[in-house]
Amino acid sequence: YAPGLDKTDIGTVYARYNNTDLGLDITAGHFYEQFGSGLTLRSWEDRQLGINNALFGGRVKYDTGMGINATVLGGKQRIGMGFDLADSFISGADLQISISEITKMETTDLNIGASYVSRYENLQDLYPELDKNTNMYSFRADMTQGNFYIGAEYVYKTDDALVEGQGVVQSILEDKQYNGNALLVNLGYS
Repeated sequence: YAPGLDKTDIGTVYARYNNTDLGLDITAGHFYEQFGSGLTLRSWEDRQLGINNALFGGRVKYDTGMGINATVLGGKQRIGMGFDLADSFISGADLQISISEITKMETTDLNIGASYVSRYENLQDLYPELDKNTNMYSFRADMTQGNFYIGAEYVYKTDDALVEGQGVVQSILEDKQYNGNALLVNLGYS
């Protein structure tokens, strides 16, 4: 088993309020979430791989019932399979709009979305050149027409330091900070 599980502790704890009439879902404690394809935010668990990066904090989801869904969240991320939490703080917001539902399209499913995720990590004592915040912005669109599917998501990340090494032996190269972007396109037929 993972060395982080050497001690005894509570693995998961949360309180949840869900009112489908109001379209409101509120969680406090441990939770898992994914924005879009997961390029900006994906917290999940896979015990066989030794991954559990649940967030410990709060999340509010709101479904208008008219094709618009919004999520806001904030918390600390679990490290590996142990019980420890990262020193950083993750916050974010996601908006998903179903154009098909709003315009009453019957043969086409069209959705657009946008996400924002921020990681606050104060490493100023060790690395004074590093910015405390790293931000990611995501824009996406998905369409299904008959048997065909196309989806695209673009992500932009602000400057972040380069980390070399793996596991316990890592070093941060504060003089090498880079922004980045990604484009994910999926095409399908079924």
